[in-house]
Amino acid sequence: MVQGVTVGALGLARGIEAVYAGRGDSAELVDLLRSATVLCPLVDGEPLVAELGSIQWIYAFTDEAALARFAVARGDGDREWDFARIEGDLLLDVAVPALDGPGGVAVNVGSPAPMSFPSVVTR
Repeated sequence: MVQGVTVGALGLARGIEAVYAGRGDSAELVDLLRSATVLCPLVDGEPLVAELGSIQWIYAFTDEAALARFAVARGDGDREWDFARIEGDLLLDVAVPALDGPGGVAVNVGSPAPMSFPSVVTR
């Protein structure tokens, strides 16, 4: 771990940057998310979820700096945020299907290179 970042999350951040630079493989990003441990801000002990249109997005961040940028962008940079370290595969296989309707994972929202991951229709 480097400055609170897992190797998997570092790989995910680099994979996202590569896609933005036009040299990455967007199909590989799902595998990178699955193998990463990401930071999810918590509200009442549950990951923070926002709805955009009819899709619910679980917020996830590759490091504390990205989470801090998100907090500042929301106007909440002066308060302490609770967060959990969650495996990406658990987000995709457990948390997203548990949402009430279509959902996905939004990584590094508020950063220069955010990435939304495929939404799925839950049963």
